[in-house]
Amino acid sequence: MKPQEIIFNGIIGKRNNVTIPNRILNKYFLKTQGTSVLLLEIKNMKFYSNVSYQNFSYSLYLPKLVTRSLNLNSGDKIKIKVIDILKKKLSRSDISKLSFELLRQESSIGTNSTKQTYSNFIRTIDDTKYVDMQKLLSSKIEANNHIVSFLAENVQNNDLLISYKLDNVKRKSRSVVIKRHILLYPFVQFLGFYIGDGTTTPSTGSVSFINTSRDVIKWNIDFLKTNFESSLKYHLVYGPIKPNKKVSEKIRKFWSEVEIKNFNWSINKGYKNPSKFGTMRVNTISMPLKLVILKSLEEISKQATKNATIAKFFLKGLAMSDMYPTTKNGILESISIAFKEGDKKSINLYRKIFGAYGVKVKNNSKRVENTTALSTYRMEDFIKILIDNIFEFHEVRKTKFIRGLLNMDLFSRYVERLKLFLDEPFTAEEFAKKSGLSDIPYEQLVRLIKLGFLNKMDTYPRLYFITTQGKELLNRLIDVN
Repeated sequence: MKPQEIIFNGIIGKRNNVTIPNRILNKYFLKTQGTSVLLLEIKNMKFYSNVSYQNFSYSLYLPKLVTRSLNLNSGDKIKIKVIDILKKKLSRSDISKLSFELLRQESSIGTNSTKQTYSNFIRTIDDTKYVDMQKLLSSKIEANNHIVSFLAENVQNNDLLISYKLDNVKRKSRSVVIKRHILLYPFVQFLGFYIGDGTTTPSTGSVSFINTSRDVIKWNIDFLKTNFESSLKYHLVYGPIKPNKKVSEKIRKFWSEVEIKNFNWSINKGYKNPSKFGTMRVNTISMPLKLVILKSLEEISKQATKNATIAKFFLKGLAMSDMYPTTKNGILESISIAFKEGDKKSINLYRKIFGAYGVKVKNNSKRVENTTALSTYRMEDFIKILIDNIFEFHEVRKTKFIRGLLNMDLFSRYVERLKLFLDEPFTAEEFAKKSGLSDIPYEQLVRLIKLGFLNKMDTYPRLYFITTQGKELLNRLIDVN
């Protein structure tokens, strides 16, 4: 049965339930015993739900993935559209399976199929998304107790000459040349990195960032040079003791491989976590560039709290700076983002970005003095982070993350054994026998289905097969291991 147009408003209850109005029930639904199944849509996200009768009213249940992805909470008002009404009754497990498969596609877990909304400064040119910097800088920013207005003048090669004006200040500012159109997702990633390892204080005209990974440093240098006029200087911090001549030569060779050959040194005797090759600081002095980056960070971080794809690339940037995997005895425990204790602004921002991305986080205990973190501990979130390759640009963290994942019981005992069945379906009994397991792991196979590694066929005996996504994940795990 295809409904013509069924749209109604509701309020989310404490148990993620929404009561169906009587006028909708009387007009469209038959009050029959058992469970009715609906295909629903909220804010362009589609999912299945069962209609149940409780406390003298009919209601439907919102899956947690829906409420997390759309950042919905108890008491929120929502508009629900009914896409389809299924005549046949389905069991709870069948509804869960249908919903999971649909939500996995609709919520961009391994795909970008979700309809996304973008701000007016984001343009599509030849099917590629860009940030139109002239539009982004058309609004003002507050900095150093002043209201800052940007002045943009078109120059050759479709670049912009950017200067700025402070309220009640007549003197002319310095200027900087930037690209008019900057690729959206690399820009989001750079800003995600910069908010963690960059200087965000507007009182200084210094645009700088630090990191111990030369690949991370090179990626961000290349982005800066491609999109902004900048004269970069490099400074290496090493410690806690001064390196001898042989170690110094190794350090210089290490950084020269990413074309950083001339840099100053300083020794930090208080270095608590020294890196083998030091910490590189990249710096340029440009107040207009600093203000452009801060304005971009202000606008695009807002988009990252609303848009799943932008949130994903923002987290990829954070994974190069303040986001990291933690392990215990080599086993993955959590993925965390660190920040100064009491930094409510960062806590609220990161919570919203994780929510837009579809990952649930909670406050973690202190790591070190005056530092706390937001962390996720759930297997389904680990898999989502693996699918989207969030640690792609930080090789050390990526390796630690995947090896920690492989050491978890589900992976060490079952996932690695899936390699024996890459090209053929199998029964649970065959999986146990060929893998040398004493018990048939029915529960684990069901869990692997929910995580997207497996699917099952309606046969007797039941046959399982590795999904295309499962094969891609296995290859990624095998490559690192």
